[in-house]
Amino acid sequence: MKNYQITRTRSKVCCIVEVKLPSIDGELLYPLPHVDLHSKNGFECGYGGSGPADLALSILADHLNCSEELERFIRDPKPIEDAVSLTVMRISCGIGSSNLSLSANWSLAYCHDFKTQFIATAVIGVGESSSIPESDVAEWFVRRIVGHYLQRHIQTRI
Repeated sequence: MKNYQITRTRSKVCCIVEVKLPSIDGELLYPLPHVDLHSKNGFECGYGGSGPADLALSILADHLNCSEELERFIRDPKPIEDAVSLTVMRISCGIGSSNLSLSANWSLAYCHDFKTQFIATAVIGVGESSSIPESDVAEWFVRRIVGHYLQRHIQTRI
């Protein structure tokens, strides 16, 4: 599985994030694509601002394989649809667009919760690194989806 490696640069300006992917030849390493929704200055961590929000969104988008789709949507946004016509996830979160796939909508919907749990709490010193295993991302995501489904299901039964 992938591993998201977050490193604080020596300049203290921002964090760089590389994705480590095991392969037959060892490890593939590539920079995490920046889904630039909140921060023009890049990724950050250790607090709840725009840089950490973009890092959270970018990790979820990479995990759900929808980074390019979200980047296109951000460059050319379509109108946000009426929440009544959207999926259960979109209704419960109050955001989303029918012009995006479910994976892209999930990334948008859950990025702030993910930021709060994983990114805002990751305090990394200059020259230090921290990592988030994709297995942790997957487990957190499944729990979030199941939780929202159960909450909606219980509410409709009452």
